[in-house]
Amino acid sequence: MIRWCKAEDENGLLVFLDQEKAYNKITHNFLDKTLRTFEIPDRFRNSVMGLYEHAHTSIIINGVKSNTFKVTRGVRQGDPLSCLLFNLAIESLACMLRNSDLEGFKVNDEIERIITTLFADDTTVYLSKNDSFQALERILQKWCSASGAKFNVEKTEIIPVGNPEFRAKINHDRTIPNGRNETIPTRIKIAKDGEPVRALGAFVGNNVDNANVWAPTIETLKNKVNYWLKSNPSLEGRSYLTKLEPGGRTQYQTMVQGMPNQVKKKINQIINHIIWNDRLAGVNRERMALPYDQGGKKTLDLEVRNKAIALMRLKTYLMDPPYRPTWTYIADELIYHDIPKSQKIEHRNIAINTFLQTWTPRKQNKRSNLPLSIQTMLSTAREYNITFNPLITTKEIRTDLPIWFHPGRESTREAPNHGATVRCLQQVHNIFKTGQLLAFTQNFPHTVEKRIDQEEDDPTCHCQMCEQLRANECQNPHKCYEKAKLTLDSLKPKWNPETPTVDPNITNQASNRAIGNLRKDKFDHIFSNDLSIYTKKENGFRLFATNPERWPEQQIRILLPPKTNTPQEEYYLEANTAGTANIGAKGGYWG
Repeated sequence: MIRWCKAEDENGLLVFLDQEKAYNKITHNFLDKTLRTFEIPDRFRNSVMGLYEHAHTSIIINGVKSNTFKVTRGVRQGDPLSCLLFNLAIESLACMLRNSDLEGFKVNDEIERIITTLFADDTTVYLSKNDSFQALERILQKWCSASGAKFNVEKTEIIPVGNPEFRAKINHDRTIPNGRNETIPTRIKIAKDGEPVRALGAFVGNNVDNANVWAPTIETLKNKVNYWLKSNPSLEGRSYLTKLEPGGRTQYQTMVQGMPNQVKKKINQIINHIIWNDRLAGVNRERMALPYDQGGKKTLDLEVRNKAIALMRLKTYLMDPPYRPTWTYIADELIYHDIPKSQKIEHRNIAINTFLQTWTPRKQNKRSNLPLSIQTMLSTAREYNITFNPLITTKEIRTDLPIWFHPGRESTREAPNHGATVRCLQQVHNIFKTGQLLAFTQNFPHTVEKRIDQEEDDPTCHCQMCEQLRANECQNPHKCYEKAKLTLDSLKPKWNPETPTVDPNITNQASNRAIGNLRKDKFDHIFSNDLSIYTKKENGFRLFATNPERWPEQQIRILLPPKTNTPQEEYYLEANTAGTANIGAKGGYWG
């Protein structure tokens, strides 16, 4: 979010709130009213409140036990239901912020404005340069009065975001230049440039050095490793220790922060220290990370672990709406700002998804302005040759793909992605996806309507649609149609929305009948040839692509037995592996 504000020159504040003993403050009366508001069934609500209503406790001080007293606030510690109850209770605060007049930040039209994010008792509020900090304070005070909660002002931190001038003014004057002359209370800390603020385990801020924020983790890691090594563990124990300390202690921070190369080098040195105790390594790191049956010791492979984290982030990034999290839309904007000028992207809406188009952001990390986590995600995707190649493509998927810089086109020589006519299709006709281009071409060709005084050799059409298009600054609608049709025809059959599609359920009946006749052991798993999963675009992405034609021309060929009325005999053949104990594969054929 900080990078996006800087790229878009959006000035504002990130306010990190800290709740004081959050799980112990919510009153039971407020919790009951919250459950009623959410229309939780009375049976469940009465059961929960029955447990809280009669709760009593006592305190033992210096061996002296106090009288019992009734507990009127807080949720039970250690109860798995407590987290859900607290989330319901704090949702009212989120609703108050969303329904307020605070502007927050508007990233794009695909998601609502970003005003707050909540995770358990950690609350972050996003204020634009026009928002009132006092209005935020009034909302917090009102909610605290109703719920019994309390925010710790002394632990509240603010990060100014946007251009350097705005950030410097906030730090110097402690006033928000929104015309209200509001002053931020002196008890609240305002982070300076280069000063990290801890939020949900990550260290964020303006111009924060990613390597420096890892220093406390590295120091703690060294101390813990030295403590464990005092017991002189065996080689197997040392292997387990590499996953317990360097693996477990760095996994979450790598996921949210990214791991710089210099930090990776230090952690690998710690892993070598664990295994070899500062002696000369007898086996290289790659061999030690192999499984036991391959001659290794299953030590932590930090490089592979980090790439796995990046690929899981990539999987989330490629999810279909409405399941895409908010950060993916911000990543889209940041990636767009990182596209080199040589790619000739003339409009924001052209750059929809780098994995569905031929343009690429900067590949050199030193020149890139992307956060380290996004850089790692993109570079890992390139390394493992990700491609979009579902076995079949439905018409819905074909029409939803970007039309400009489409990898599934035969050639862009006759139908380029640039030019005056293409620019008209993009900026005047608002065409950016294949379905929009298809809908536009379906309005042509049509009967030319001429004026009474129009010359016979003048091909200009004066129908209502063409007149409206010219009124919208399209100089030649028919020329735009010709370019659109040429572009549409350049798509390979698999990606062209006008070619016939394969029924995704076509294989189910035949395979289910055959699978029902197979003799299976208890732990056998039958490969599913269900093609209906490819109705979702996110299921069409593949790693380890080796086909030089990344976006193939044709869909998968499906061969089914011919339909005939003559009796047919069925033959089933099953084969098992023999002589190799470690292979449990079986094969079968039916016809």
